[in-house]
Formats: sequence, structure tokens, C-alpha cells
Amino acid sequence: MAAASKTAIAEATGVVFKSIRKENDIHTDYLLDPAVCPPSSMVEAENGVSALEMALALLDRSLGGRIVQAKKERNAFLPISQLPVEMLTEIFHYVLGSHELRSPEKPYHLTSLKTLASVCADWRSLVSCTPSLWAVLESTCPLTFLPTAIRKAKGSPLNIRCSWEMPLYFPVVGPPTKDLSAFLNAIIPLANRWDTLYLDIGRTDPPIIKILAQSLPNLRHASIKYNVWDSYNQCLDSPFGGTTPHLRQLRLHQVSIDWTLVELENLYTLAISNSRSPPFPRLLSFVEKSPELEHLELSNLRQEAVTFNAPITTPKIVLPCLETLVLKGLNFQVASNLIRLLYPHRLKTLGIAVLPQPEEHHSIVPYLEHLMSAIQSSFHEAKTVGLEITDPHATISLKRASGDDLFMLDARVVGTAEVEAHMAWLKGNVELSKISSGSILLSGSDTIRSAVQFKILEWIPNVTELEICDGVKEMLHYLSERICVDKQVTWRCPHLREACFSDYSASVTDVMEFAKRRYGDRPKNDGSNEDGDLVVHWPDTLKSLNLEGLGYLDYDTVEELKNITGCKEITGFEEEELDAGEFYDYYSHSSDEDSLGSMDLYDIFALVGQ
Repeated sequence: MAAASKTAIAEATGVVFKSIRKENDIHTDYLLDPAVCPPSSMVEAENGVSALEMALALLDRSLGGRIVQAKKERNAFLPISQLPVEMLTEIFHYVLGSHELRSPEKPYHLTSLKTLASVCADWRSLVSCTPSLWAVLESTCPLTFLPTAIRKAKGSPLNIRCSWEMPLYFPVVGPPTKDLSAFLNAIIPLANRWDTLYLDIGRTDPPIIKILAQSLPNLRHASIKYNVWDSYNQCLDSPFGGTTPHLRQLRLHQVSIDWTLVELENLYTLAISNSRSPPFPRLLSFVEKSPELEHLELSNLRQEAVTFNAPITTPKIVLPCLETLVLKGLNFQVASNLIRLLYPHRLKTLGIAVLPQPEEHHSIVPYLEHLMSAIQSSFHEAKTVGLEITDPHATISLKRASGDDLFMLDARVVGTAEVEAHMAWLKGNVELSKISSGSILLSGSDTIRSAVQFKILEWIPNVTELEICDGVKEMLHYLSERICVDKQVTWRCPHLREACFSDYSASVTDVMEFAKRRYGDRPKNDGSNEDGDLVVHWPDTLKSLNLEGLGYLDYDTVEELKNITGCKEITGFEEEELDAGEFYDYYSHSSDEDSLGSMDLYDIFALVGQ
């Protein structure tokens, strides 16, 4: 096959050369070639050089056009070239992210558009003649190109992406850049064509109030972030210039609007954070009128109706499409009312964080049962568990292998009994033994006793990160215990890789004993070995050890700990102060004998005095 292909290529090459001679009216079979017929004079030599140069130019010009034509004919057989133009255009939109609600980010839209147009002539023609591909207007676009992009977009719905980097100094008091103001003034007259709006700005000219007061009858997706510290005091009296019948996605951050002037329905995303809250009945109305709602997120709202209590007879709101529910920084009354009324079929992400109420204590857990049944089928995706118990809070989080949030519960717990009840509730809903890794922070001697700490670690055996702020001495002893079952020897938390002990009641002796008992006899080459009839499964080597509560440690003790545990990073302790002579002896191994650097001079002056 290879030989036949080479023969075909050789024959085609001969045909090409004959065609070139015919097109250029060359009748001789060969050109004057010095290698074939050596010149006999300077004139003949010059003629030979000229002939070769002319032949090269002729071939280059003739072959260049043929190569372009041949590639066009070859590309016509590619599968992507067989696609209808409409389908190829949709692929371009997908690759470019033309419809995405996001900030302008590298590679910028025009840069990516240029890349596509550079692939071949057909793609260049398609890009140039398709207005919808030009309908993404970014604040990063050079102002000289912006009119061209607007003109080529023609009447297409526009995706506006405007972002302003916040200055290093806060609060924001400086004027915006000239280019950003020019961009905003250029797109405001096109507001009736805005389909998607991403706005992340501070104080601007024109101000945000003017920007969002425009009539936006065709707006479908909006994400608005107002990065000004006193944004709560600036309320938008005429948001969106009136009704927005096509709005399906709304995200607000630090934006306060007059909710009595807003009608929302048929949403599939509603996310409000650090903003003025809609009155509770109105919020329920928005949700109830959006049966296809997929994402509901309410965080740190400035609440206007904190005393509202939905009557028991209020009908529940069934949301069959809801996948993400996040309620953070809400007071107990608002959060419990919402949870009680919302009935999703299947949740993929659930996050609940209730503000503490020191006057009276209520548990949010009893309100979660119907939500737990909705998210139960997603718990098998959990790969990492996070647990923080700090007086008087307990935070539980589950993440997927990708690092995405799956479940989070932050609630007030008072006393050991509540901690145990909280953890038992978690254990009853999640198979913690199948979690591949975990991070645990336990603090607050009044809230959690050592016995409860040990029980938590038994429930989450694959913990990889552990921070203990109280009861370190007991925890060190617990982690040093060997467990023998059916001639299999193991340790508590066998996969522990990062540990932090920050309780000043523990001593250096306690830590050394822990290190020797847990890691002292560990073989260097394997994590398990046989010892007579026993099979010993040694714990994983520590990656980092923080001894914040231990006070002073000398160099020899630290090195001994490293050798025993195999841990290369031991931090958090204070080194014992050395006198001048000890300081010089300690660092002398790092001095350069052939030169005197700044450290050498410092050592000498410290040793002999100034």
C-alpha cells in the first residue's frame, strides 16, 4: 500500500510539472542547470543563477495556488465539512460560550473568534457572515473595535459582559477607567436588545442606577454585582425599567432594589446574596410562580420581614426541577419557614446555614427530613467530608470528587448531647465509612468531650486532616493505640496525613510518645508487613504536623520527630533562643568558607561583639 501510494504521488508530481510548463508556455524539457551543464564563462554562470531563481519563483507561485486548492478539496471530505451550516454555527457558539452568563475572561471572545476564522476560508466566511457570533460585547474589547462588533452583530440579541477590577484600597472611592465608561455609554442605547447581562462594577459613570433603569424587555439572564461598601443604602427605584417577561435567570450581589416594582415568574435560577431581601410573601410568590426553578440561593440577606411567620395552612410549594437549594446567613424563622414549605423531588446540592439566636435556641434539623429524602440519592457521590465543631457551632460539609459542594449544614449546637445527636443524625443519613477522605476540626471543651471526639473519628475512619484544639493529650493517646482484630493490626485514622495539635496542655513528651508508638517501628519500604502470625497495616506517613500548642522545641527534637514520623514539614512551634556561641555553631554548616556573606558577618559580630 505504501509503495502504491508513493508511485501515485510521483506520477501526480510529474503531471503537476507538465501542467505548470504548459500554463507558463515553457517548451523545453529542462532549464539550464549548472549541475548538468557547467558554465564556461561568467555570463553563463550568471544566466544559470538567474534561471534557477526564475524557476524557483515560478514553482512557488504556481504550486502555492495548487496547494491551497488541493487543501480545500481535501477538507471537503472531512466530517465537520459535511455538517449543515446551522449545526456548525451552533458548535461555534458552544465552543465560544457565546450564550454563557459570565465575566469577560481570557481568551476573550474576539480573540477566540479570530482563532476560528483563521482555520480555513470557509470558516472565515462563516464567522464574518454570522451576526450572532459577534453578539458578545465585552468591556475588555478595544474601543476602536467595539463599533465594528456592534455593526456585524446587526439585530442579534446581545450578551453583555462588563467587569471592573476592584482597586486594592477599600472602600471603592476612585473613578472608573475611561474605557469602562465609554463601553457602558456605548451599550446603553442597545438595552432593548440585551439578552444576557453580566455586570460586576463599582461606582461608575453612568451609575448602576441609570444602567439598570433602562427598559429591558428581552432580558433573559442577568448577574449583577455591585462592589460598593454602602450599596445597601442605594436602592434601585425602577429596576429593569419595568417588566421583564422573559427573565429566566437572576443573580444579585450587593444590589438592593424595590421589590414591589418587580414581577418574577417562570425563573429557573434565583440567587440573591448580601442584598435587601424581598418581603417574605413576595419571595414565596416568586418561587410559587416558577415551577421549573432549578437553583434557589439566598445568602446573607438584609431582611425586611424577619418577623413573618407563614401560617401552618400555607400550602407547600412543589418544585420538581429544583437541584440546588442554598440558604445561608438567614435567621431561624425565615429559614425554617422556607424549608417547611419547599418540596423538591431530587436535590443535587443542599446548603443550610442558620444565624445563631442567643436569646432562644431552636434546632433546624427537624425541618430537614423531607429535604434529606430529596438529596439521599446524591449522597453516593460524596467523596470528602468536612466537619468543624467549635463552641457553639457545628458545620458539616460533603463534597464530590470534583470538589463541588454536595451538602452543607451549619447550625448552633449547645452541649455534648446536641453534638452527639447532630452526628448521629448525619450518620443515619450518610454512609460515612465509604467517604474516601475527610477533614475534622474539633474545638470547645464545654461543647465536646474526648469520648465524643473518639466516637466521631470511629464514624469517619478515613479522615485525612485533623485539627484538635482541646483535649490533645487524650487524642494523642487515642491515635497511638493499636487495634488487633482477626490477626490484623491497624491504627486509628490510618490515612491521617495532616495533623494540627493546638492545646497548650500537651507536652513534648506526649508528642514524642505518640510519634514512637504510631510510627516508630514502621518499615521504610511498605505500609504493611507480617510479624509472626500477625499482619500489621501501618498508618500512612504524615505529610505535615503543626504543633502550635507545644511552646519551645529545640532543633534536635524536631529532627528526631521528622525521622520517626517521616514527616518533612513540622511547623507551629517556637524554637528555643540560642546564645551567640550556640547560634554560630548551629548555622556554621551553612556558611561559605570562601566568602563572607551578610549572615557570616552577622554571626561574627554576634560572637565577638561589636
